[in-house]
Amino acid sequence: MTQPEEPSRAASPSHPPRIVLTKREALIRQILKDLAEDLDKRNVKSEGVDDDMASEPLILRWAGGWVRDKLLTGKSNDIDVAINKMTGFDFAMELKDWMSKHHHKYREAINQIDDEIVGDDHGNAEEKVVEQLSGSVHKIASNPDKSKHLETATTKLCGLDIDLVNLRSETYSKTSRIPIVKFGTPEQDAKRRDATVNALFYNIHSQQVEDFTGQGLEDLQKKFIRTPLEPEVTFEDDPLRILRLIRFASRLDFQIVDYVKSAMQDPEIQKVFPIKVSRERVGVEFEKMMTGRDPRLSLSLIHHLGLYKTVFAPPALDFLIPNELNIDEMYTGANILDSLLKKDDPLIRRLLESSEDHYFGWMVVAMLPWAKLQLPFTLPPKAKQEGKPEEILAKERERIQNVLKAKSFPMCPAPAISAKDSLKLSSKVVETLKLCFNNTALFHGLAAQQDGARSSRADLGMDLRACFGSWRLQAFTALMLELVPVCLETQGRELGHTGEIFAKYSKFVDYVHELNLQDAHLIKPCINGTDLARAVDPARKAGPWLKQATEDLVKWQFGNPDASAEQAHKWIEEGGLAHVLEGIVEQQPLGKKKKKKATGPVAKE
Repeated sequence: MTQPEEPSRAASPSHPPRIVLTKREALIRQILKDLAEDLDKRNVKSEGVDDDMASEPLILRWAGGWVRDKLLTGKSNDIDVAINKMTGFDFAMELKDWMSKHHHKYREAINQIDDEIVGDDHGNAEEKVVEQLSGSVHKIASNPDKSKHLETATTKLCGLDIDLVNLRSETYSKTSRIPIVKFGTPEQDAKRRDATVNALFYNIHSQQVEDFTGQGLEDLQKKFIRTPLEPEVTFEDDPLRILRLIRFASRLDFQIVDYVKSAMQDPEIQKVFPIKVSRERVGVEFEKMMTGRDPRLSLSLIHHLGLYKTVFAPPALDFLIPNELNIDEMYTGANILDSLLKKDDPLIRRLLESSEDHYFGWMVVAMLPWAKLQLPFTLPPKAKQEGKPEEILAKERERIQNVLKAKSFPMCPAPAISAKDSLKLSSKVVETLKLCFNNTALFHGLAAQQDGARSSRADLGMDLRACFGSWRLQAFTALMLELVPVCLETQGRELGHTGEIFAKYSKFVDYVHELNLQDAHLIKPCINGTDLARAVDPARKAGPWLKQATEDLVKWQFGNPDASAEQAHKWIEEGGLAHVLEGIVEQQPLGKKKKKKATGPVAKE
């Protein structure tokens, strides 16, 4: 069995570095290499491979992110296998068959990594390897909307997730980011990737790092992000790569080279972005940025590259977006939040308690330029249109304009519309952003009270209960909307002039905890609906009035936190809820409606 090798100290493009494999990676390499040799002897290939390619030996390469991360950190969890003359699924099925017949050859090596394979389960590691393969080969059909341009296969080998795909070449049309895909050479496969640092290969036969772009290793060393081809070509083919490069620059703390930045700012390229790229894919990339290593850098790049409307504006509603949006609000807010998180600011620590809260905090910051804008929340279903993508988009804009002229629609904070229509995020994100930007005035008022007359426990409890558990995020939104203008006015990004703002919001949070209202949304009526209706008026049928009665009961509970259900009944008996019945007209008993006699001209005989 091949043992992990010591790395070479050389790490320049002229002397490619050698990658150190873990015991598990070395075992996987050996299994794949043995299988490749066997398939070569049997001259196995997939359909669609031309004669020249079919005559080559079967070569397997580990590709992309695995190579990059191994060279940068020595660690990577997932392995992408690129195959020169077989599809990923065909190879995966051969791998499954190979291990079912030859697993005993690897018994010693498998037992050395028993814990990594079996984990907490008790059992035989060798059997586990075969079992994982037999049940985990999955074909993933091409799905361009999710950036899956070619059929791939995924499986699990020795406890690691393995993706298998053939080397490919791609040809794009002018109006679509969906390419025509064929079997390709390593050079073609490398050059169709989004960045040179993601285009490196590890040849499992020679155990060498291969850089077919000629720039990947140098860029990895210099911490540069650039495209393998001319950036204009790369971005015109697939504009989504603009966001992917921003995400990688933020994740790796690399610098996008200037000429690539210039191409990202090209109005013609930004013009085809909404035509070629699905909004779902924009949302996926953006969420990865906001949950990644450096959301501030991602937002900063979006700001400096002039991509704000490209990312956040609903394509068919862009005519409703004013040109004078102050995008600096996002940039300033991102710097403020980044600074506060790094300082472990006590107020921010209380408002953004979890990693999910941090994600929502960054989402709020990204949406700050939209804070005062309202957009229609629901429009009639999109009409089916014929024609080129740019023509379809133009027709949809015109249709919406005509619809809005003819009929009014419920309006909603633009941040929620952006999340719903531009980024296609979950309903939870949309509803949370709607609450955050709808309730800013409420929290501005609550924070301002802290140096004067404060809300009663009952009133504050009802306010927080209406926030559905996200009052901290809503308070954070209000806080940011006060901090950012001050920092912009002082022409700086420092927080030295904002002490009073922090003080009043800190006092507000203290007051919430002092009254033990931090979980106000969890308070339930101490009397159920049926019993409550009977207690208010046994003779009256439950109706819309019962909702108001329930709310008033909960408010009474907030004002009397130690009261029992018996005391609540006594309060009701003393007329505590009598006001909810005032002005209600007695319902008439239900009976059969008589049919109306037909009216109109009677036919003459």
